[in-house]
Amino acid sequence: MLGFTDGLAPAGAWAAIRGSLFQASDAPAWVLTFIITFWIGGFDLIYACQDYESDRAIGLHSFPARAGRTSLRLAD
Repeated sequence: MLGFTDGLAPAGAWAAIRGSLFQASDAPAWVLTFIITFWIGGFDLIYACQDYESDRAIGLHSFPARAGRTSLRLAD
């Protein structure tokens, strides 16, 4: 969710400057939104793996708590 929230920044800036988001010429805004979403999401997953033992101990249902350190392969 953090990645998508940060990824909306280019789309918001594009809409503020150009006044549209749903025309054919607005594709670069959506490409940047997806790139930033997965970039930030990957880093968030890496940092979440640092404390997966404590997530398991307290019963938190995070992705690294379920998948363990193998979830680092998704961040690559």
